[in-house]
Amino acid sequence: MTRFLAILTACLLAQACASHAESQRRNDAMFDRIQPGMTREEVRGITGAPDNSVPFALSGNTSWGYYYWDQFGYYVEFSVTFAPDGQVLSKTYRRVNDGGEGKH
Repeated sequence: MTRFLAILTACLLAQACASHAESQRRNDAMFDRIQPGMTREEVRGITGAPDNSVPFALSGNTSWGYYYWDQFGYYVEFSVTFAPDGQVLSKTYRRVNDGGEGKH
């Protein structure tokens, strides 16, 4: 049982480090490259896997969310919405905090 817990802990830490490294690599310039009409594959090629995905059943749209610290210390949520045909419909940025706390 102890060995199982050690392995589980190591796996969870590895995932956390990977997520942290991904958010460190993200920046405004990366997301500025996302344009209406791009496919999911094109977006994933630029941004990597999303942090979350939200389907909207009534419209058939899907939103992918990404989180990262910008150069000014704001924690930012970037969201890209895909139409039912899988092409980018829109994108938004939202600062989640007052800034400065995450300055690296």
